[in-house]
Amino acid sequence: MIINILTSCSHQVDELDSKPITSSIKSPDFTLQVTAPMNVKAKEEFKVFVKFTYEGKKTKLLQYSGDKINFILYNEEMEVYYESGYPDIANLENVQPGDISQLEESFILEKGKYYLAVRTSSLSLDGISIKGVGNEDYITEDVSPLKLRMEESKITLGPIVIEAY
Repeated sequence: MIINILTSCSHQVDELDSKPITSSIKSPDFTLQVTAPMNVKAKEEFKVFVKFTYEGKKTKLLQYSGDKINFILYNEEMEVYYESGYPDIANLENVQPGDISQLEESFILEKGKYYLAVRTSSLSLDGISIKGVGNEDYITEDVSPLKLRMEESKITLGPIVIEAY
């Protein structure tokens, strides 16, 4: 009987691991959707999946610097645990209505609680900065006008809480 209870509890934890959450945020031109587990085993690899959809009605030229999608993972002390690269390379691509970019990123965490933010780089369509969303908490009055313009043209989703046990 005790073995059945222990097996049942173990199975519940495994089920908890296998049930990721999906969150999304929508700007006038794009939808950013992230699927991530809420609970993971420490020191074991897990994946986060991103779907980025162009919602516009016309084909346009999308411009961004570096990676289109970036990941920032904070630990419980709000220190950056992982941050994807931000190379200063200009990228151009034509986007058509309904175009989808998909990305997956793998992580391995130590035991603890983490906060994941997924952000686009600064985006413009046909040379005009998009109206970003999700950045309101990052923008303060003491930000330079250039930094402000860059932040306002990003889409940010998060934080997603991930517990590593």
